[in-house]
Amino acid sequence: LTNYEIEGAPIDGRSGGGLFDQQGFLIGVCNAADYQENVGIYAGLGSIRKQLERIGMASLMSQD
Repeated sequence: LTNYEIEGAPIDGRSGGGLFDQQGFLIGVCNAADYQENVGIYAGLGSIRKQLERIGMASLMSQD
């Protein structure tokens, strides 16, 4: 399950917001910020899929 650490801490209230690639596809969901290190921590697609499966909503994700 891949998570992403992105340079530049997200602003307050960003938790649960999406991280998108240049084509506009969701690649992560913000779940933490480390302001001392100035990074945002995002759950990757594997983690997102696992949580959607857990609540019976995996059909929301593309199978591509």
